[in-house]
Amino acid sequence: MAAGGSALLPAGLLLAGALSVAGCGGGSEPARTPAAQPRPAEQHSAAAGLAVHRGKGYTVGYPGDWRPDPEREIFPSAVFEVTAPAAGGPAASLSVFTESETRSIERLLRGFIARSKRSRDFRLLERRELDTGAYGGRDAHVVRKAYTASGRDGPGEPVRQVDLFVRVSRTSIVNVRMLFSAERYDSSQRQISAVLGSFRVPS
Repeated sequence: MAAGGSALLPAGLLLAGALSVAGCGGGSEPARTPAAQPRPAEQHSAAAGLAVHRGKGYTVGYPGDWRPDPEREIFPSAVFEVTAPAAGGPAASLSVFTESETRSIERLLRGFIARSKRSRDFRLLERRELDTGAYGGRDAHVVRKAYTASGRDGPGEPVRQVDLFVRVSRTSIVNVRMLFSAERYDSSQRQISAVLGSFRVPS
């Protein structure tokens, strides 16, 4: 993606957090939680090649070979973050944010998309309310967008971003964010679907 084909996201993507709606992505949990291996009860994630992040009141899968990189944070406010292996391929990352939030997700998304339109070459690819039955009856939405992330040097990098928003309680929303280089995005659809389908709120 960047010169040399680094699988880490370019410096410009470190600025992408500014596109988030205020109050979404601030993170109410004080520290990142370590990556964990799936439990037997989470076979749906393991079968899809996912490891499992367990947060406060939720679990979500992430690609099993993606790892935290404490030296290069994409979003410092994320409570959990992993990046694709740095093996010379295009870049990708997954970040999780939690926020105390009583507004409806619909209202939150209006602000999120309005701010996103400030980014260069913005295109809204999808905005969809998800079947609540797949999320334990919780309100859930997905937003996909394309834009160009400005780099410190050079013209910038075309990016695809997928955000899952799930209300896990009356006062808390979780945002799972996946970033991909444009060249990696199309080939990652099965992986994206597996992550979106792995989100669980314990009953």
